[in-house]
Amino acid sequence: MAYVRRWYGVGLDDPTPMTTETAGAGDTPFDAVDGSPVYTDESIDFPLSSGAEVCNWTGLDLATMALRIYFAFGATTAAVPIASLFDTGGARVARFDSTNSGQFVARNAANSGVAYSGAYTPGAVYVLDLTYVAETGVIDIVLLDSTLGPFWTRTYDTGTTNSFGQLRLGRDSGTAGGPIDIARVLLAGTATHIGPDAIIPAFALTGPSVHPFATSASQRAFTVDGPSRS
Repeated sequence: MAYVRRWYGVGLDDPTPMTTETAGAGDTPFDAVDGSPVYTDESIDFPLSSGAEVCNWTGLDLATMALRIYFAFGATTAAVPIASLFDTGGARVARFDSTNSGQFVARNAANSGVAYSGAYTPGAVYVLDLTYVAETGVIDIVLLDSTLGPFWTRTYDTGTTNSFGQLRLGRDSGTAGGPIDIARVLLAGTATHIGPDAIIPAFALTGPSVHPFATSASQRAFTVDGPSRS
């Protein structure tokens, strides 16, 4: 599978402040960075804040796209964007958020919540693996839990058929929430799910957290199409 964007942070010092020049070997730097996200413990840490804490890729034009990220969210009491998709003109296509009730929610182009997960575990690592097809306007979400098993799946209509043009990771200004850790970001111009990575990242949130990915030998044996990390 060919990837149009990737961000892993291989070879970066720990910690490294995120800028539009921050990139590891083989990475594509983000086109815009707001707030004070920092690369640390093999992930991008978006700190608890009421201001914007985001990393953006822009300038894309994809009729089909696939996105895969590892992430952990450190609270259950805040409605906070984790990953947002926009079209080539900057209009929203879809958004993946946490909620005030400790769930994840999939939003459509009108920013309406159309699907809600069960309760998630604060600090645990999840894998968000989604595809978008502009011709039909449909997003297909697979969310894996710490056993690499399905935590939540959903297919829904975004309400738009515009091409994908921009990925925004992290939180816009507004309700304080987090911290959010995001790692192993892959973006492809395909309608095929990318799948989890061959080697599990051992990243941690600021403060108490649990990361079963980091210690489970059975997970490390899982092989997929995506690039492994050395």
